[in-house]
Amino acid sequence: MILGAFGGRMDQEIANFHVARKFVHKFANIILVSEENICMVLEPGLNHCIRNPSYFNTSCIPSSPACGILPLFGRVDHIVTDGFQWNLNDQSLEMGIFISSSNRFLRKEDCKNSYSTIFSEGYLLFTCEFQIENINDYFQL
Repeated sequence: MILGAFGGRMDQEIANFHVARKFVHKFANIILVSEENICMVLEPGLNHCIRNPSYFNTSCIPSSPACGILPLFGRVDHIVTDGFQWNLNDQSLEMGIFISSSNRFLRKEDCKNSYSTIFSEGYLLFTCEFQIENINDYFQL
């Protein structure tokens, strides 16, 4: 976990993304955290399960926080998501062409289960807005 990953110089924030991508295969998860955001690099070929924040009983988390799935490291094909307001179904993302920003988790009453899923054949950056009380509650570590 890298605390204080955002909110400073843009070149340092990009350097944090670089480090997360470079070492993601050496650690179970590399999670970048600030006071209002969290993000992590998603490795290709894995079905990533992310706990839907609407299942937590706390005032620190919006009931449906904004999130993004970004192809920061190059074009990514065959992306499939479930549990978001706007899901991707075997779609491609590429900077300057199409990205998944300003998406939202489904509200609890609209969810099939307590996890949203993301699968892709390339590296993605997942971002989400909310304040962290306990990181282990949000991601399956």
